[in-house]
Amino acid sequence: MHLHRPSPRNWCALALALAGGSAAAQPMCDSLHTADFTWQAVGGTTMAFAATPPAQGTIAYTEWAFVGDGFQDWSGAVLPEYAFPYPGDHAACLLATVWDPLQGQCISAVCHVVPVPVDSNCAGVLPAFTIDVQGDNILFIDQTQSDQAITVVHWDFGDGSSSDQPAPTHAYGTGAFEACLTVASDQCVATTCNWIYLGPSNVPCDEVLQAVVNVVQAGPGIACFNHSTTSGMEHSISWDFGDGATAVGSPVVHVFEDEGYFQVCATVDTWGPLASDTCTATTCTTVYVFSAAAVGEADERGMRAFPVPFTEVLFVEGLPANARWELMDVQGRRLREGIAAHAGTLAVPCGPLAPGQYLLRVATPGKVEVQRVVKCGSD
Repeated sequence: MHLHRPSPRNWCALALALAGGSAAAQPMCDSLHTADFTWQAVGGTTMAFAATPPAQGTIAYTEWAFVGDGFQDWSGAVLPEYAFPYPGDHAACLLATVWDPLQGQCISAVCHVVPVPVDSNCAGVLPAFTIDVQGDNILFIDQTQSDQAITVVHWDFGDGSSSDQPAPTHAYGTGAFEACLTVASDQCVATTCNWIYLGPSNVPCDEVLQAVVNVVQAGPGIACFNHSTTSGMEHSISWDFGDGATAVGSPVVHVFEDEGYFQVCATVDTWGPLASDTCTATTCTTVYVFSAAAVGEADERGMRAFPVPFTEVLFVEGLPANARWELMDVQGRRLREGIAAHAGTLAVPCGPLAPGQYLLRVATPGKVEVQRVVKCGSD
């Protein structure tokens, strides 16, 4: 069974259930009420997930997020099976509403790095190659081992050129180049890459290192992936999540225990034959963590977004004149923005937006408010 993104109607029912039908924000669970989860491979790149109950209380609702480089998906199933788009280290998060008859409801959030295995169809295919310098040219030698008949061999030389010959030669300029070999059979496509260094040394750090990361958010949990360019040299990456917690490596996951704005920063160090010393670069991004139950309910601050949930138009009342507003997705990407021309109620057209969770951010002198809103399908 493959579970894909819940339908808009089911997704909105889940969102309202997580809100508990109450204006009171659900607190984060303590350690005794925190759920966890396990996973196992069930074939191909499909993984089966199961929640582990907390030491105290029971799980009332579950929402799952499956994230990686270039994808993010959700499920409200109790025991989801999810087919990841490709093998490798990805992340999964569980956002569970936990009920305790003595303490009421709380929100449990946990994320893990999930190693997704290579498709079993490729288990017997091990692509590999070596090189031989021949004057100004480099000869590429295919060393692939396979229990299947290889029908396609493709070389990407890393400088914009390629070849489909079984043993090509190629002339490079100076620099660092990532050469890749892709082989294919009737059942499998597999790739391997190696770096080739052709001078010069003592290259300026800003030419060999560009710190680039991808931070994907699921509620109070984030998964962080390193995309930095290091020209193939040895490197390390460390993370500062802005709440006192740190981590090293890629990917990593983290769950924030409090609401607010957090500067998530990655510092990349690289060293090797192209640089005379260690090169260092840092990049940061802002993560917004919001209440699990702030779904369009009025609060003591006066701002209210309605209806709950909305479909085509989101109304915001209680805005002062000249307030700057932004509607963002949960990763902080700005989708709608403007300035309130006058005090009162604002109508934000949202028809083209996909069903899901969004953040409404309103900034006035000396104060910034962020509220979660939920959009459902119009049918």
